[in-house]
Amino acid sequence: MSVPLRASRVSLSDETRWALADLFNSLLADAIDVWSRLKHAHWNVRGPQFAMLHDLFDRLASETEEAADLLAERAAQLGALARGTVREVSLATTISISSDPPSPDKSPTNNLAEVVASFADHLRVAIGRAEQLSEPVSADILTEIARAAEKSLWLLEAHRE
Repeated sequence: MSVPLRASRVSLSDETRWALADLFNSLLADAIDVWSRLKHAHWNVRGPQFAMLHDLFDRLASETEEAADLLAERAAQLGALARGTVREVSLATTISISSDPPSPDKSPTNNLAEVVASFADHLRVAIGRAEQLSEPVSADILTEIARAAEKSLWLLEAHRE
């Protein structure tokens, strides 16, 4: 990180706070990326399942926005600046661009399931890292978000073509 950590009474070493803040900012970029893809699908879905998918994508986007808020707030609690601007997200996201571009004639659930699965995988790795750092509070936050991401994945996979 280029900006120094703010002073904090959180009982973690500066090294641990740095590592966790980097981790949370990386996941924040991913969460915002996933959120934007869900909103894009919500705005552009068409076809016979419009109403159901329109509502599903909006609900999943809202849940992902809540996850982004938890990630940003934890980064701030650790003394870091939460990095969530569009520019920062576009440079930092680890979610790959799908090779199957969205099509107005095809449900986006396949691509969205791939995106959410990638986010869930990154969360699982992050949980392991928080545990390696002996930081149960961060691991708990990440577990909560991973649980919701895997539920979202399940709902999307139920609609795959």
